[in-house]
Amino acid sequence: YPWATRGRPIEFRKLLPSPATIEYRNKIEFTFGYRYESPSATPQDSTPPIKIPSVGYLAGGWAGAVSRPHILSNTPTEACGIADLINTFLSTSPMPPYDQKSHTGVWRTVTCRFSKRLNQCMVIIQHASPSGGAGANNLKEHDYSEHWETERARLIKVLTEAPIPLPDRDYGEKPPPRENTPNETRDTEILKKREELQAELDKQLKEHSIVAPEKDHELTEPLKVTSIYFQEFDGLSMPNPEHPVQHAYGTTTFEEKLGPCTFRVSPGAFFQVNTRAAEVLYNAIIHKVRQVAQKDKDPKKTLLLDVCCGTGTIGLVCMKEGVVGKLVGVDISEPAIKDAKINAKLNGFSEKDCTFVASRAELVLFKEIEKAKERFGDHIPIVAVVDPAREGLHCDVIKALRTTDQIQRLVYVSCNPTGSLVKDAAMLCGPPTKKYGGLPFKPTEGQPVDMFPQTNHCELVMVFDRMAEEEHSGLVEDKEKVEMEGIFEPIEEKKEDVQKEDENAKEKASEENQKEGENVKEKSGEDEQKPKEETKSADEERK
Repeated sequence: YPWATRGRPIEFRKLLPSPATIEYRNKIEFTFGYRYESPSATPQDSTPPIKIPSVGYLAGGWAGAVSRPHILSNTPTEACGIADLINTFLSTSPMPPYDQKSHTGVWRTVTCRFSKRLNQCMVIIQHASPSGGAGANNLKEHDYSEHWETERARLIKVLTEAPIPLPDRDYGEKPPPRENTPNETRDTEILKKREELQAELDKQLKEHSIVAPEKDHELTEPLKVTSIYFQEFDGLSMPNPEHPVQHAYGTTTFEEKLGPCTFRVSPGAFFQVNTRAAEVLYNAIIHKVRQVAQKDKDPKKTLLLDVCCGTGTIGLVCMKEGVVGKLVGVDISEPAIKDAKINAKLNGFSEKDCTFVASRAELVLFKEIEKAKERFGDHIPIVAVVDPAREGLHCDVIKALRTTDQIQRLVYVSCNPTGSLVKDAAMLCGPPTKKYGGLPFKPTEGQPVDMFPQTNHCELVMVFDRMAEEEHSGLVEDKEKVEMEGIFEPIEEKKEDVQKEDENAKEKASEENQKEGENVKEKSGEDEQKPKEETKSADEERK
């Protein structure tokens, strides 16, 4: 296609940085295990280290020890405070952490969700069966049932009897005193870089006409644990998002404010881990959706198809901003879809305007698109937004997107831009086949967003626009570009010109073939005489 042969077919914008680069995560997952401390401060001492039950990050993988989270600047201080509380609890608990090698023990992981805007904190504690893990034998040493109720109640009290403590940290703006000058220089450079990134963010938000994200409201009171869940799991790996949880303390829900909307999030549901950067990401998506909706002059007649919608955040923010008037969301997670339906009501939308379906997208997408056509009309303009997991879209989802002619723009939000996005783009943009029918899409714009500061990863918002029939057939290289330059000729006239050019080319080819035929005859006559002469001269030589 012409768009693929030009010098640079895709307009790539500068990366939008995250407004928050320190303590930006609203969700933290810690693992129970053991850390090792030397009993002596002298390196020459050969005394073996002390094994201490602890919770934190597995910096060295499952085979390594647990590391304290305090040194990592993307981890909120409140999460470090919870880790300190649990470590204090573990120091006197008769129930040990879960051992990944022997599959014995009790305490497995702890997940914390924070909303500094709504002053909420949810804690989910995952544990093995108190009677013994998957590797426990029938011996009493692995049975902790007699301690379970007492230790469970004590842990709840430790986490809730006071506000979450804020321990001292050793990173960023308040580094501890050091004698090492290079480290101090490095910290100063980091602070300077943060200021530069913030200035660049403000500039880019202004350039791209994206509404600046709302800054966190200052907390009027210390953050407390507002909800606690326990989750029993005896499997060898990790449970699926639908695995049951047991409510143990406080409210049964957790809510977060994102842009103009408030969202309820279940314990196992997906939610963007960087709230302020998510607002930058969603504003970029809104900008791309609005460009299509404005062409139809009445955005309320535009339908947004939200694939892998989660708790409905992208679609409901677009609805709240008024860029679309109808919404259909699909996601595989039942808890997430339950949240999405509640979130629609929470933000003032009815079931008439918002439909959410819990299923694999490839199984219901065709049916839901047909239902939407029946409800809103066959010619309703559709904008699709897909936000898949790292493995990308299922081939049947791509098939449905390609064969739905009303989808003129597809906004692809990728967390794996160098992997699954490449594979999916090839199937979305390739020529029509028996399996992937319909006019193909073409990539027109890319907008990277730094959702995970201090890491190598970013999200990429890739815009795919549907190719026009004449562009697909090769009659026009880029219809939109020609129209903008004011030199677009009607397609019918273009076809006549092409037919005339074909006729002229055929006449010219016919004349050349006639001349070539005459030349061939003359040459063949010369070749017939030449062998006779050569034969004669050879006979004479033999004589």
